[in-house]
Amino acid sequence: MDPEPVVTPFLRDVAAALDHWLAGAAVPYTFVGGFAVALLGRPRATGDVDAVAAVNDDRLEELAALGAAFGFIAREHDLVPFARQFRVLRLVHTQTNVPVDVALAGTRVEMEAIERSQRRNVLGKRCRFRRRSTSQS
Repeated sequence: MDPEPVVTPFLRDVAAALDHWLAGAAVPYTFVGGFAVALLGRPRATGDVDAVAAVNDDRLEELAALGAAFGFIAREHDLVPFARQFRVLRLVHTQTNVPVDVALAGTRVEMEAIERSQRRNVLGKRCRFRRRSTSQS
């Protein structure tokens, strides 16, 4: 059983909203970055949430519209063209004002991280995280 991670309620709420959004849209994803590191048992200060998602460019407009229903709005003026060029959706969660970056998976390593991810408990919410490799234990 995984120990309960130490994260702020704001970050937990953002992670839960992101999970509901992406899972509801049938977009495979996993959390990455400082938020994920903190949840894997190594405390780390972070003020944002990062994820990587396997989504085709032709779904970006639809995904952005769905994200707004979960409180995610663009940090860039032209969200979809920016995402197509730089391979990241730069968002902010309106209820918490927490920045969120959703990288668009394109490499084999990113796809493997998503495929190997598993659900973990985050203060009572279940979200997807990359599984630890034996070298990380």
